[in-house]
Amino acid sequence: MAMVYHPVSSLTVSLGLLLGFLSSPLTPVNAQLSAPSQETPLNSPRRVVQFSPPDRGAPESAEGGATRRSDCIHVVPLMPLDDTQTYFGLTYQEHPSLYWYIASAQAGLETAKIIIERDNNSGDIEEVHRITVALPPTLNEQEHILRFSPSPDEPGLDIGETYRWYLEVQCNLNNIQDPTTLAIYDGWIERVEPEAELASQLDNSNDPQETAYLYGSAGIWFDYLDVMVNRLDAWPQILRNLDLIAADTQIEMTVLDDTPQASTERPQIELFSVNRDRSSDERSFDEPPSDHESLPDPDDAGELRF
Repeated sequence: MAMVYHPVSSLTVSLGLLLGFLSSPLTPVNAQLSAPSQETPLNSPRRVVQFSPPDRGAPESAEGGATRRSDCIHVVPLMPLDDTQTYFGLTYQEHPSLYWYIASAQAGLETAKIIIERDNNSGDIEEVHRITVALPPTLNEQEHILRFSPSPDEPGLDIGETYRWYLEVQCNLNNIQDPTTLAIYDGWIERVEPEAELASQLDNSNDPQETAYLYGSAGIWFDYLDVMVNRLDAWPQILRNLDLIAADTQIEMTVLDDTPQASTERPQIELFSVNRDRSSDERSFDEPPSDHESLPDPDDAGELRF
């Protein structure tokens, strides 16, 4: 089935990319994008690691997507928005990881579902993955990041194919079958093939900073993010460059103890708690915002726009 793609703006965004964090429960803050400081380790004399979005976006059929937001949970998919405000990203990987930032949630939420689909050759919807995630009891107490990594033994993404993902959370704790109270987030991912020269550069790169630069310059979001957070441990730099934490605030990403271990036979689900030392911030963690503080629209929090 032929697809028409929406372009993504040509603006290049440096390391200050990712998250919108909370000043109080259920009140996400607008993230102001800024260029990385000269002290950022990911700035070298040679080049600055940055992400340049591709000249394409989600397929035309993505317009009017399934996203349905709710006050029971605030989620930020960690990927760019294209010109139609649809989450979309490219990958070279057969089994890329997907990330969601959970900014806040009401108490008692128990599970989330991750679903990945694609259009098959007959024009029908084919389900590629469906997995239920057990949410931690501390979900309402602090920020979390959810990572979904497909098993390498399962069928992966095909080159040239576009897939749609959904993250669903049931907000009605008294009726988990109620479809009208689902919080739904959705987006698209496409697997592409690198050009021969870039593929050779990636194969010969032993420097994670160089690898991140190559992925970022090519607009390959999921591979870029993977290197940034798993090989360069760049969460602190990202948050500082978003001006969300003070320069001396310490950040620690902690894998929850009950997270399942990696397996080649099933997808891996990991939940990270975001632990921050706010002793140097102007307002302490437990201190609520004053009556005079303006609270931004939750729907605008933390979105990646290029």
